[in-house]
Amino acid sequence: MRDYSDQNTELLRLHERLLANDPVASLDTFQIVTPILERYLRYQFVSMGPSVDPDIYLSAIHDALTDYFKKPQKYDPNRSGLLTYLKLAAKRDLQNLLRKESRHAKNRISFEDVGFSRSSGNNVSEEAINKIEGERLATEAMQGMTNTERAVFCLMIDGDSSTESAADAVGIGHLSQREKAREIKKIKDRIKKRIQRRGITNE
Repeated sequence: MRDYSDQNTELLRLHERLLANDPVASLDTFQIVTPILERYLRYQFVSMGPSVDPDIYLSAIHDALTDYFKKPQKYDPNRSGLLTYLKLAAKRDLQNLLRKESRHAKNRISFEDVGFSRSSGNNVSEEAINKIEGERLATEAMQGMTNTERAVFCLMIDGDSSTESAADAVGIGHLSQREKAREIKKIKDRIKKRIQRRGITNE
C-alpha cells in the first residue's frame, strides 16, 4: 500500500503542474484520485445502499474535480492535504446531487425546454417528451448514461441548456465555440435517443 506521505507529495506535485498549466496534469490527477474518492464516498454514504444509482458517486467526483481544475489556486496547501480538500468537495457535491434528486422526486419535470433540437435527426419530438413524475423519469432516463451524458442531462433538467455550461461540465471548455457546439449537440442527441429507446415518451 502506498505511504500516505508519498501520496500527498505526489498530489502536491500534480497541483503545482496544474498551477503551471501543464496540459496533462488534470488527467493524471483524475486517474489517481478518482478511485480513492469513490471508495471514500461509498464508505461515507454506505447507508444509501443499492437503491442509489452507483453513477452518482462518479458524478459527484466529476463535479468536484472539474471545479478544482478550473481554479486550482483556491486550494491552500497550508490548510489541508489536497486529498482531504478533494474529499470534502466530493462529499459536498454528492450531497448537492442527492438534494437535486430529492427535489426531482417531489416536482414534475418538463422535458419540453431541455434544449433538444427538432432537426437532430431523431424521431422524438419536443412535444412527445411529456411531463412525468421526476423520480421515475430521472431514474429511468439516466440508466445506462455515460458520466458525460449524465452531466449534460442534469444541467438540462435543471433548466440550463447553454452550450457553455455543458462544455464546462464535461471538460471541453477549452475548445473553440464551433467545436463545443458540435460536441455538445452529439451528447444531447445521444441522450435523446436513450430516452426514446427506454420508451419514456409516448411516441
